[in-house]
Amino acid sequence: MVGAGRELLLNRPSLEMPRTAEDLIILASCISAAVMLYFVISICRREKVVYPIFLLIGAAACTFHEPFVSLLGHFHYPEIGQRTAFHLLGIAIPLFHPIIALSYMGSIVIWTFVKLENRQLSLRTWWSFFAITTLFALAFEPPLIYAGLWRYFGDNQSLMLFGFPVIWSIANAAALMTVGLVSYLIWNDLLERKSSWSLAFIVPLLLFACHVPIVSPVYIALNSTESVLLNNLAAALSATFSVALVYLGSRVLSLRATQ
Repeated sequence: MVGAGRELLLNRPSLEMPRTAEDLIILASCISAAVMLYFVISICRREKVVYPIFLLIGAAACTFHEPFVSLLGHFHYPEIGQRTAFHLLGIAIPLFHPIIALSYMGSIVIWTFVKLENRQLSLRTWWSFFAITTLFALAFEPPLIYAGLWRYFGDNQSLMLFGFPVIWSIANAAALMTVGLVSYLIWNDLLERKSSWSLAFIVPLLLFACHVPIVSPVYIALNSTESVLLNNLAAALSATFSVALVYLGSRVLSLRATQ
């Protein structure tokens, strides 16, 4: 069984990066990153704070989590003709990913953090945002997969929507929202609102701490068995972990509301 996962990794598909699609996603991601930077600078100027800048840097650093997900989650970026940002674990990460990290990961983490800071994050808003970010991922990834910008490979992947395993939309939303919540608690309660620069390191470290545990059933199943049924059960368990993590976050919000 373990050999099945190893064989998949050794036989990662050889794919060519579609140049037009790559150009378009680089352009779109640069525009969204610029909008995100404008939003962050606006907060800094309006509220006379610097923490959003370091949150944004931390979100960009989350790109170094991608090779681990690619390796264990069995998805692959086309490397032939790819504009490459960096190599890690033998995997070439395309230039557009660190830029996307600024806006996609940055928006979820910073939105959660700022809402907490302004005492605007109610339980209803928390759960609604979880639903919205999950649905966004479901709508965001399939067209890009169809365009050939990346591919999930292996016949043992769990439930997929147009080539996109649904579990990732749930797990990514839960993990990134929790990163925003926990980073705020560390900065506000433990650091006493000092050393904002540390958020640049805290955010990517928290992504590893939050994301890996909830998707570990998926990682184990993908790399241990060819059974689609077992992988679907693993995905269901990871989805349960994700919802449980969001629920724990809601309990934290409830406790803070009573203080």
